[in-house]
Amino acid sequence: MAEAGKTKPPMAGEFSKTKIEELCIKGDAVAEINDLFYKRGWSDGLPIVPPTVERVKEMLKGADLDPDYVVTKVDPIGGQATIEKIAINAVMAGCRPEYMPVIIAALEVVMDPNVNLRGMSTTTSPDVPLLIINGPIAKQLDINSGSNALGRGARANSSISRALSLIVQNVGGSWVGITDMSTLGQPADFSNMLAEMKKEVLGSHFIWNLASRRTITLSL
Repeated sequence: MAEAGKTKPPMAGEFSKTKIEELCIKGDAVAEINDLFYKRGWSDGLPIVPPTVERVKEMLKGADLDPDYVVTKVDPIGGQATIEKIAINAVMAGCRPEYMPVIIAALEVVMDPNVNLRGMSTTTSPDVPLLIINGPIAKQLDINSGSNALGRGARANSSISRALSLIVQNVGGSWVGITDMSTLGQPADFSNMLAEMKKEVLGSHFIWNLASRRTITLSL
């Protein structure tokens, strides 16, 4: 790890063991929390939304489940993804509460043994699951299926996929240079989701080509 120019986050493992941590803020709260989370290895390098008690409670309204309910263990090290932990990472990613069902479903699917998330999250290759959403919820959440669907401009596309990545990192333990050994990585680590466009609009050839790659399709 050191030979590759990587070191663990300077404050890795340095955090309160209580469920809710109180922080002493001296100036700009958002900037200070972002700096702290980055040093602890809890961010993906981009700014996060501070997961305050109020924001997490609001996010939990998007899931009709107990906050302590364990959805699944998450690879590569098997951390337990409770509804509350999912909500915390969803807040950090900039999600809205109504995105929670998609995040939960995506997490359950990527933990299917056939997906092999452990292999994807620890390999030297830049492997990232592509989420394709279809069904009524894609329209309800305004998930982009058209121009620049894998690029900027759509909050749902960007934040849902980012939340999944943060959960795999913060709950599953996929840390760069420690368990995630990707040689170069790729931008899809930040966002890699789109909605499925109707076949008659997009064309069956493109649908077949896309589906033949490592993708995960959620029908909700």
